[in-house]
Amino acid sequence: MEAKTNRTRPTDILIAVLVLGSLWGLAEVVLSSALRTAGLPFRAGILTGIGVGLLAIAVGAFRRPAMLVLIPLIAILCKQLVVPILSVSVMCKANSCLAVMLEGLAVTGVVYLAGRRLDRSRLLQIASGATGALLAAGVFYFAGMQVAPCQYLLSFGGVTGFARFM
Repeated sequence: MEAKTNRTRPTDILIAVLVLGSLWGLAEVVLSSALRTAGLPFRAGILTGIGVGLLAIAVGAFRRPAMLVLIPLIAILCKQLVVPILSVSVMCKANSCLAVMLEGLAVTGVVYLAGRRLDRSRLLQIASGATGALLAAGVFYFAGMQVAPCQYLLSFGGVTGFARFM
């Protein structure tokens, strides 16, 4: 009789990273344009929710927080496919790629800090995702203004800009 192991193969993790990252990147490219065209509000919030949700699937399925850093990298590579296709500058997508990377890093950091406690508390699981998203948004506001201050970010200038952005 064979002993059952709870070991995940590296190829399974690699496939999950590629699939989840590609789904996130596809959502960022296709849904972002569709939401903008439809004139729906909270486009960034919806896309952040999708990204954090995909990261949550990875954590729930594999319990390997380290893979969370790779998923946004794949999403960014998918987003950058529009550069050669549309013949635009890489900097054209700099802010949105920065946002995706910061979301991934922030959620990864929060999941690492929460550790095994995530297994025991639904509230902590929800709070971890929300905290990661808020932390990423705060850092993105200040970093995005420096990296590539686009019209969207510049519209949040002034004394109350950060509060309105959040």
